[in-house]
Amino acid sequence: MMTQTLRRAAPILSFVCTLVFGAGAALADCKSDLTASAQTLQGTQAAVVQVAGGPEAGKCDAFRRYHQAVVGFRAVMIRCDKGKKTAEHVNQLDTSIGDIKKNAPKGCKI
Repeated sequence: MMTQTLRRAAPILSFVCTLVFGAGAALADCKSDLTASAQTLQGTQAAVVQVAGGPEAGKCDAFRRYHQAVVGFRAVMIRCDKGKKTAEHVNQLDTSIGDIKKNAPKGCKI
């Protein structure tokens, strides 16, 4: 299940790379925020994968951080993504947020 959540985030990260590295003048102000958010998202996503086989306590912290990263990234996307697919991208992030909550260890408050 968690692999499915991580797979859903992959297209979003791919989009971010396109947005960040192909940013025009209109997105210049957002470039650093998008880059920082994408890096945080990738790092927290990797942490979830790394603790997948470990104790539940470590998993909860990793899921919490990943959730915070996706929520933060969503806020940056709403502010910076002015394309025709903004709603689609936000919906993908909302789905990922729901998946993270659903796949978090039992008793983990996110």
